[in-house]
Amino acid sequence: MTDRSILTNSLKRLEEELRRSGKIETANFFNKSITTITFETDDNVLRELLKQLCNSGAMIQYANFSFKEEQLFDKSYDEAKKLLKMI
Repeated sequence: MTDRSILTNSLKRLEEELRRSGKIETANFFNKSITTITFETDDNVLRELLKQLCNSGAMIQYANFSFKEEQLFDKSYDEAKKLLKMI
């Protein structure tokens, strides 16, 4: 499994959990991120998205994440940091 795939799978689990709890706008943000990570070929664009993901920790408080959502976010954050170091 590629590093991008690991991150997109992690984000997909987060997105699905957010949708289940009715946090549609937040889920849409992560869905858009999944699409960009999957299809973007420009490393500069991908790097900026990964930085944005790594700096979105405040979203946990503003979107009132559950414990499970927070754990899924943390996993996605860790994977985004790993991928960012590789680009």
